[in-house]
Amino acid sequence: MKLFRTFSYLSTGLTYLLIFVGGMVRVSGAGMGCPDWPKCFDRWIPPTNVSQLPDYIDPAKFNIVLAWIEYSNRLFGALVGLTITIALILAIKYFSHRPTIKWP
Repeated sequence: MKLFRTFSYLSTGLTYLLIFVGGMVRVSGAGMGCPDWPKCFDRWIPPTNVSQLPDYIDPAKFNIVLAWIEYSNRLFGALVGLTITIALILAIKYFSHRPTIKWP
């Protein structure tokens, strides 16, 4: 039960933090910092300089800061999704043996 409670609190806190990180993406205008998904500029890790860009990308439209803000939002979202999934698995494991819980 303690592990379930820990992951419940952790996933709740991280979800609120993800809302804040998403707000940073919105305020900074980094929503298109990575123009494609799931990759970023055809790479799993965003480029760190213009020479790493694919040929079809205009170097004038590349902004490393915006790319990394957007990419960090994606990574943080994956982390939050993982913690919520673990909390769900622990909830099912814990509450499936409780006769007071009614399943639909």
